[in-house]
Amino acid sequence: MRIFIVPIVVAMLAASMSAPARGADTTGDIEGSFKEAAQAPEVPATLSKGNWQRAEGLLPAELVEKVKSGELEIRTQRTTDLPPSPAYVAATRRNAGQPRLRPDGSLEGYVAGRPFPQIDPADPQAGLKLAWNYRYHESIDSAQAWGVFQILDGTGRMVRDMEFYYALAYGMHRLDAKANIWQGDGVLFKEFYQVLAPEDVKNQMRLTLRYDDDRTSDLNFAWIPEMRKVRQVNVDPRERMMSSELLNEDYYGFWGYLHESDWRFLGRATLLAPVAVRAAKATFEPRRGYPADPWELRTMLLLEGTPKDPNHPYAKRVLFVDEQTGVALYVFAYDRQGKHYKTIFTLYGNPAFSPGNERVRAPLWMGQTVINHATGGAAVTVMNRIVVDARVRNEFFTVNQFALLAR
Repeated sequence: MRIFIVPIVVAMLAASMSAPARGADTTGDIEGSFKEAAQAPEVPATLSKGNWQRAEGLLPAELVEKVKSGELEIRTQRTTDLPPSPAYVAATRRNAGQPRLRPDGSLEGYVAGRPFPQIDPADPQAGLKLAWNYRYHESIDSAQAWGVFQILDGTGRMVRDMEFYYALAYGMHRLDAKANIWQGDGVLFKEFYQVLAPEDVKNQMRLTLRYDDDRTSDLNFAWIPEMRKVRQVNVDPRERMMSSELLNEDYYGFWGYLHESDWRFLGRATLLAPVAVRAAKATFEPRRGYPADPWELRTMLLLEGTPKDPNHPYAKRVLFVDEQTGVALYVFAYDRQGKHYKTIFTLYGNPAFSPGNERVRAPLWMGQTVINHATGGAAVTVMNRIVVDARVRNEFFTVNQFALLAR
């Protein structure tokens, strides 16, 4: 039986509240690489079909075309300063120079912080180093979330609406060494997912263990409601979630294994992106799934990943990685003919607008959307509630939890 699970990854980045952007020399020092360097040219309050020319230079050409056609309309806001926590910066400085790439591309010597705080464009391994930075951006120790996964067809009709609960906990490379509770087992994090509705998939659950070694496959356990049994299952990262536009490895922009792709650094650009949502929930355009909250200028590093498998659904993907926070704000996927046909947006919000999280100084991962520009279909994830102020019990991430929750 095929198990339909959404392994949503709730990525939390330690940060300050909204503030004007600061210019910085991102090549001169470690602290500089964590400062938002986007300048503030005049940006229209709205970009639409009527003024699409103003989008040139503010968006990648692929998105300018969407504005020009009237498919995408963008509201804008001032750039938000989202620096990592002082502890993450201190760990980066303290461990600078220790992380190294092995001949096979794996990482050694990494403890905590950003592995490679300064990326030299002339370095032939710049792309792979940026990919490791992306994997080890700052994240909180644990989180819980309740949300909805929706599938839209090419006409904008919702064909699937699924409620879920999700829990995540990290156990390696923590800023507080006492939190490295799974270091002996080599487990980077554990995540638990449960379907809450509708009835035909209710109580499908999965527990995933992601290993720190990128070449060790995830360990996945699933609860089969009809059998009331736990099964170890294989999850293909390239498989489409419920036949939607979302691949298993599309979560979080890209959540696959680094060693399965060749990585190339394409350079730095200052572009508009949907980020720093100032609301309790992220919003999406109801027919096509585009982010509807305001976009802002961000300094981004362009990272190209080319799958080594010639049968992969994507010929390549380009990640637009926010230089300050280290996360991918959007990702372009290309087909075998080199055409951009899919965009993955990830949405992050300011906790000051999230009930119960006002004291948390970390922007919250509020959802994502995957849009197929060829078919018009989309897969949208919306987080309705996020709790990050208390660590989820370690006992929760065991297969024994399945039977208890399924009662």
